[in-house]
Amino acid sequence: MYQHNFSGVFNKGLAIAKKDFFKVNGRMIREDYFSYLVVLMLAAIVASVIPILGWIACVLMQLSLLFASIRRLHDVGLSGWWVLVPGYNMYLLVQDTENADNMYGKIERKTETAASNDSVDRELEAARAEVDAMTNG
Repeated sequence: MYQHNFSGVFNKGLAIAKKDFFKVNGRMIREDYFSYLVVLMLAAIVASVIPILGWIACVLMQLSLLFASIRRLHDVGLSGWWVLVPGYNMYLLVQDTENADNMYGKIERKTETAASNDSVDRELEAARAEVDAMTNG
């Protein structure tokens, strides 16, 4: 079973919030969406303590959540307009990522195997460059 620790989920959600707070275009994988949702819920709880400023912050966070939901639907391969269909939109948000590039963008994250292969390729290339430098230098 795949598990996260809370700090990892929180840090990932915070990084997404810093980078894509009001971004509508593109895709967002399910893991990133729910990490971001955790951060927004915690921020809303903290912001609710401050009367007027908290209300404004909560409205901005709701807009950001709407935009993140649109990106999540793009990742499933659907139009963001589906977010307006009550109930069914919740079902769509938990669907698997479309495993191919679609009209909304390329797949954002590689699989763990592909990422580890890229890491091995970079290490191999660095080793080759080092050997070339030693033989030519």
